[in-house]
Amino acid sequence: DSIRDFSPVSVTAAMPMLLLANPALAAKSVPELVALAKAQPGKLNFASGGTGTGIHVAFELFNMTTGIKLTHVPYKGAAPGMMGVMAGEADLMFNGLPSALPFIKAGRLRALAVGGARRTPLLPALPTVAESGISFDYSGWFAVVAPARTAPAIAARLHDALANVLARAEMKEQLSGQGIEPIGSTPAQFAVFLREENSRLEKVVVAAGLRQAHAAAVVHQGCGQGAIDGHDIDHALLQIRTHIFTRGNRGLKGQKMLEVELAQLLHQDEPQGLRAAVGQLVDLKMLGCAGRQRFDER
Repeated sequence: DSIRDFSPVSVTAAMPMLLLANPALAAKSVPELVALAKAQPGKLNFASGGTGTGIHVAFELFNMTTGIKLTHVPYKGAAPGMMGVMAGEADLMFNGLPSALPFIKAGRLRALAVGGARRTPLLPALPTVAESGISFDYSGWFAVVAPARTAPAIAARLHDALANVLARAEMKEQLSGQGIEPIGSTPAQFAVFLREENSRLEKVVVAAGLRQAHAAAVVHQGCGQGAIDGHDIDHALLQIRTHIFTRGNRGLKGQKMLEVELAQLLHQDEPQGLRAAVGQLVDLKMLGCAGRQRFDER
């Protein structure tokens, strides 16, 4: 729990998030994208660095705000996700400006809009999503926290040290060169921001069903305590599909056969069936040894 388990120190900086597309996508602006998605429901997809990550939540917020529904394709990190968009495996994604800028300049990615409230000086002609008449505001941010119940005097001292560094001309120059804005908020300001951001994005998490997906992921990592249920089966199949989709190491027929086989094994009640199913996940490097041991114990 980001509020209960930490003491806020400072939001150090904010980073523009860009709505990125494969250059071959027909849409060249946010209004064109929304129109295309509504005309071809279920056809477009978006990449992320994994289920529940910030860039995943950003696109689910975009889905909710615009009334469209694009299919989520989770990758094992933002960089592989961006590579997937460039390769045409996925159509779109949100990602931070520093990572995306070189590929935008090289023509390998098309930037459709800035997710935050203001345009970025590094791409001054690029409009914000909000300029399309859509109530949308999402930026990446960096912060420093301390352990829960840290004395306010210590948090204040840490903040003062951070603010001193962020105020230096060389630090401002280094950050602004990447499109990053130094902030240096106080612990009290950070606490208010964190509560507001949690409240705002909690609605997205619930509406998109990310909490259930996260719970399933925890079980498959061997960290969960709950019983195996339908959510876990769905997550396992999603992991299989993602693995095949991103690596292209199986044809469609092989993919469907593997999905059916895994589903049958997971639905079996006897322990041997579960062990066989987990064995397939281990073979695909989707489940660590701790997860295998947890399933064997069950």
